[in-house]
Amino acid sequence: MNLPRATAKTTVTIYNYLKRPTNDNEEGRFFYKRTVLTDCIWQQDSYEHFKNTGTPSLDAVKLLIPFSSEYASTMDDEEWPGNGWTIQMGPELMGTYIVKGECDFDFPDEEVEDYFHKYVMAFEREISYRRPNEVIEHFVGSRNMWYLEVRC
Repeated sequence: MNLPRATAKTTVTIYNYLKRPTNDNEEGRFFYKRTVLTDCIWQQDSYEHFKNTGTPSLDAVKLLIPFSSEYASTMDDEEWPGNGWTIQMGPELMGTYIVKGECDFDFPDEEVEDYFHKYVMAFEREISYRRPNEVIEHFVGSRNMWYLEVRC
């Protein structure tokens, strides 16, 4: 994605909620997969949000992410198999967490008693995060111009 030189780029960390498949056809376990993305644009602007939506918001964020071949689109509500990364909107726990900067919080991917209280609530309490409200795929022109727009 070719952006103006004056635009500051940042790193973001995303946490995707997914089910790990099992080899023996048993019910898979859910966990959060961590992915760090670089060269993103993080715009925090309440005026722009008001202009676009007509509703005031003090903490509206527009995130621009350069296209990556590891991105898996879930725009048509298909289930994400867990390869690469995606941006998922959804009920509270099942959507993507987005953190500005590189976040080193690790959710364990093994069976842990009371996973929600021990890890998810701790994450939400300790980490400043965003949840996606809208994802727009800008896949027009040459591939080096493609990007995702995520509104939080």
